[in-house]
Amino acid sequence: MVEQHSADNRESTRIDARPGAEEALSVEQRSKSRASTTGEHRPGLKRSLVVGVLGVLVLAAVLIFGVPWIRLTLNTVSTDDAYVNGHVTFVAARVSGQIARVLVDDNNRIQKGDLLAQLDKEPFEDAVAVKKAAVDTTEADLQAAKASVRGLEAQAMSQRWQLQNAMEDVDNRVAQLHDRVAALDKSKATLKLAQLEFGRAQQLQPNQTISQQEYDRRQAALSVAQAEVTQAIADVHQIRVSLGLAARPESGDLGEVPPDLDQTFSSVRDAGSPD
Repeated sequence: MVEQHSADNRESTRIDARPGAEEALSVEQRSKSRASTTGEHRPGLKRSLVVGVLGVLVLAAVLIFGVPWIRLTLNTVSTDDAYVNGHVTFVAARVSGQIARVLVDDNNRIQKGDLLAQLDKEPFEDAVAVKKAAVDTTEADLQAAKASVRGLEAQAMSQRWQLQNAMEDVDNRVAQLHDRVAALDKSKATLKLAQLEFGRAQQLQPNQTISQQEYDRRQAALSVAQAEVTQAIADVHQIRVSLGLAARPESGDLGEVPPDLDQTFSSVRDAGSPD
């Protein structure tokens, strides 16, 4: 009976233990499943991080080493047979000169408008300085010529003024000559009257018809008239000589003057002639 009871107890224990064992088994399986799932996610994340880091490193290496290599490849011509096919273009400046600086290297890519070389500017600066000096000299010559022209204009105006004055002087002297000739004619008329009156006084004096005082007056008037005529003749001769005329003309007319005297007179010629 005892054995049977103990057997029943083991059986019941087995029966009673089965549900707990199944529950423990399910818990253990769930924990293992979680552990396996966690273990599976962690390697995948690590691999993603490693791949990302490697990608960044590769991209950095490409940027650091690839870009210069690409630029070198584009700017460098290489061939297997040492032959290069290319187009040769001759480039020349608009003016001739010596190149002082080259701004590009062989096989460089250039664009329209790029500066390729610079010419030596010293010869051109020297040429500009020479031309500028020539211009300055020409301008100075021009100013001197203008000053000379102004001087000639002033001299011409002065000569014209002198000529005008000389011609006016001749006209004044001719008028003065005519005035002196008229005064001479008047003096001659006065002298003739004085001679007539003194002649009558000489005729009346023997008969004592005329007083001595009147006789003396008429004699003195005759002397004065003779002196005036002499002075008038001297004045006329002086004016004629100053005009370049003969003191006593062949025609006897002391007032005779050539019609072109204002042009042929010596002072007029001197004033009209250039220095």
